[in-house]
Amino acid sequence: MLKKLLQNTQVQKILIFILPVLLYLNTVTNDYALDDSIVITENIYVQKGIKGIKEIFSNDTFTGFFEKKKDLVQGGRYRPLSVASFAIEKSMWGNTPALSHFVNALLYGLLCLLVYRTLMQVILYFDVREYAIPVAFLGTILYAVHPVHTEVVANIKGRDELLAVSFGLLTILNFLKYLGNGKIQYIVLSGICLFMGLLSKENALTFLAIAFLISILKFKPYARLQYSMSLLILSGFAGLYFIIRWKVAGGFAGDAVNELMNNPFLYAAENQKYPTILYTLIVYLKLLVYPHPLTYDYYPYHIELQSWTNPLVILSLVFYILFPIIFFYCFRKNKLIAFGTAFFLITLLPVSNLLVNIGAFMNERFLFLPSVGFAIVAGYLLYLSINRDKKQKKATFIELIFLLVVLLFSGMTIDRNRDWKNNFTLFTHDVKISKNSAKGNCTAGGALLERGQKEKDEKAKREYLENSIVYLNTALEIYPDYIDALLLLGNAHYNYNKNYNKVFDSYQKIFVLAPQYDLAFSNLNIMLASEKEPGPRKTGYHLILKYRPDDFDANYQLGSTYGKILNLFDSAQMYLSKAVQIQPENKVANRDMGVACALTGDYKKSLPYFEEVLEMDPSDPANYINLGITYQNLGNNTKAAELFREAEKLRNREDVN
Repeated sequence: MLKKLLQNTQVQKILIFILPVLLYLNTVTNDYALDDSIVITENIYVQKGIKGIKEIFSNDTFTGFFEKKKDLVQGGRYRPLSVASFAIEKSMWGNTPALSHFVNALLYGLLCLLVYRTLMQVILYFDVREYAIPVAFLGTILYAVHPVHTEVVANIKGRDELLAVSFGLLTILNFLKYLGNGKIQYIVLSGICLFMGLLSKENALTFLAIAFLISILKFKPYARLQYSMSLLILSGFAGLYFIIRWKVAGGFAGDAVNELMNNPFLYAAENQKYPTILYTLIVYLKLLVYPHPLTYDYYPYHIELQSWTNPLVILSLVFYILFPIIFFYCFRKNKLIAFGTAFFLITLLPVSNLLVNIGAFMNERFLFLPSVGFAIVAGYLLYLSINRDKKQKKATFIELIFLLVVLLFSGMTIDRNRDWKNNFTLFTHDVKISKNSAKGNCTAGGALLERGQKEKDEKAKREYLENSIVYLNTALEIYPDYIDALLLLGNAHYNYNKNYNKVFDSYQKIFVLAPQYDLAFSNLNIMLASEKEPGPRKTGYHLILKYRPDDFDANYQLGSTYGKILNLFDSAQMYLSKAVQIQPENKVANRDMGVACALTGDYKKSLPYFEEVLEMDPSDPANYINLGITYQNLGNNTKAAELFREAEKLRNREDVN
């Protein structure tokens, strides 16, 4: 049955489109997850809908989320096309993740058709027509069902990868058409597709190298000019993208980020970086053959820093030295194996950390494009095993193994999609795999904290918060200076039992490590503002003022604590006067300062504050009364009576209204 299917292109096309769409159909019940907030739900440009597209194309990808340019990863990011698609969807159907998931599933089905078409055309270009259809089909089916692709398809944000690879494959298809008939429109169209791929994600640049690879694998001396012109035109379109990117987001170089979660080699010794990179490269090979377990989280230190003494590091080095040898050996004897091997290496290199620090040790989504090379080689070897064996029983056995792998991979894909249900499900599931990841423990702790804050049942609430504290402490054991984990841990202790000693301990560490981190200061201010006990208020506000003496809220609230709760009016005046200096036009601070002075009997000192308050808000009767009482205590009864009459008039107007 499989042999018949290997020759029926119409059935193949239908199957290649429908199968991946069906595999990801269960994602439509999923919510937004992981980085979807950065590019969709909390991206100010996307939330404007179509009106935000101009700003999307005019700014770094992260700007719409942070509302300012932030160099989170080396070289920045400029991927406006996928982000613009989210803005269009926002205008069409609002924030509806089900429809966005369905779009991703459809795009993946179309992409698999492009993989099939591209593999077939490449094989035909290499003049091996007899197995073009079956190899393209076998390789594409393996690609379509592979569970390692779930991170791209099941995560809406992965559309950047879907679009980049789709446009990249269109680049190659039109490039091959140009080589076949020499019509200039095809190479121009190829260049446009490359440009669109780059606008989706930077790794589309590797398709320029793939075009060059195709040229040298079947080099025709008489077509030198055609090769040169085609590669020059493609390079021109790529250059146009980089000019735009440089003006908007800057170059690729940049300095490595001084933060472990965006620079995994920050604390690596000189002899650890390259062994660790080699270790991740062999993990990639393992995931292609045995994609289990899967996790979104390969941050420090799910992948531990390696040394040259690890046998797997040496084995990886041997493998990746062997691949170029295979390429050169097959250069003349088997161009398809040479192409598949080189495709894998070329597309994996930019995300390997060898050229640029990608901000993580590795990610499963980085295999989305290189796995096309794997599919080429695997499809060819499967074809040989099925068709070149004279013993029918053995061929049938291999067919059954292939079908079993397809079924197994399909089941794994459907099952993995469920883990991407939402942040809570993803984070709490994957932390059990990435046990030694600081980020994994931090995000799981944060998800449990958020769930605990919303929980009404007291027992369940305590359980969520207890588990949150465990994960956050684990994150800090792995990375003691992890600011996000410190912030969440302080919040968790506050929500669990208002253990202010632990809250202040976490926040003080943040203030030392990141004195410019405004969120930490505002968070602590909010916590303390709702606290009625003077002890924690005093300690907390003094802690804030130790690192930010000009913090208005801390000065005002501390002054209010000394005055309204402790009746220590001299101390109250000290902090309230500072608050007024920071915000001279703050009505409440001026009023409370006037009251604090009046309560010590210093009416001359309170007078200008009450006058200022009245000038700021002449519609409030209380402001006339406060000022009138002050004049009365200073012996100016005439002025006091005048002010009392004004207060009475205002009250009468309020009664009438």
